[in-house]
Amino acid sequence: MGCALVAGLLLLGAVAGELILRVAFPEVYTGHAMYVADELLSYRLLPGHSHDSIAINSHGLRDPERPLEKPAGVARVLVLGDSFTFGSGLPRHEDGFVRKLDAALGADVQVINSGVPGYGTVQQANWLERDGLAYDPDVVVVALFVGNDLWENLHPDSLGVAGGELVEKGEQKEHGWWRTTRNKSRLYRVFKRLPETVGDALSGDSTQARWYHRIERTRMAVCSTVAAEEWEPAWAATRAALAKVKALAGSRPCVLLVIPDEFQVDPALREAVAARWSLDLADYDLDLPQRRLAALAAELGYVRVDLLEALRARTAAGEPQYLLYDSHWNAAGNALAAERLAACPPVAALAR
Repeated sequence: MGCALVAGLLLLGAVAGELILRVAFPEVYTGHAMYVADELLSYRLLPGHSHDSIAINSHGLRDPERPLEKPAGVARVLVLGDSFTFGSGLPRHEDGFVRKLDAALGADVQVINSGVPGYGTVQQANWLERDGLAYDPDVVVVALFVGNDLWENLHPDSLGVAGGELVEKGEQKEHGWWRTTRNKSRLYRVFKRLPETVGDALSGDSTQARWYHRIERTRMAVCSTVAAEEWEPAWAATRAALAKVKALAGSRPCVLLVIPDEFQVDPALREAVAARWSLDLADYDLDLPQRRLAALAAELGYVRVDLLEALRARTAAGEPQYLLYDSHWNAAGNALAAERLAACPPVAALAR
């Protein structure tokens, strides 16, 4: 009886702790059990999935439920993209730039969010060909994240699905109920990180900072002048994917939204990453991806919306545009993207 009582109290305490964490520290949970395998795209969002503030519609998009057929008198903007477009990292009460743009353009324009975390332009082009054109968009927007889209375009099938989770190919295996359940638990994730968190507190370091700096170090390689030649295959794959989207769009206008990485925008972050990893910032051309994408946009006939300078200016003025230790935009960054897209001529013309 004593053991049963202790077990019951522990279980009750765990449940109470989980509930307290969910109420006191709400988060946008965008990972586990949200994906299914897809032969063409490697993976896609699970239709009908719902968890916390995430809701996936019956067509497999994080978008309001609506028919594929475009209503009479309505124009549509179809936004292709990755987690920026999807809206990862945002608190439940905040909208990403797609929803902000939708609200700005009025009731006669529908902005469709087809963003999927981890998708590069290659997967976006393939989705557009198979599924996206059924929405009959009037304008197609490609949201390209400088931080990792080029690499993903060279490795479009690097991720697969196991138990609803995204995993590296080769690590796909079925997960039991315990793994699936524990990974959904915030209490479990707190205790899992506790030893590292305590160690960092004692050393004066930050687990989040170290993790984020490691990611940014990897992403900075796209701006490396030393390794520029190694990136040419990725640039070729990106050009081919953008050309495919433009060809599929036909006479429809296409907009290229260029999303900078935070290391391009914030000098303090850049210097922190360089200091931690002993990098020489003279080996990096921070504007190189934007120049290459400007040339591609002009060559392929895209209207380009580049946010780099505006994000730099606002950051320098003390207005953060990215979430802390997270490469995604905060509310201000999303608002800026929506504002610039709404003013883009092909999009603005739809709201008149």
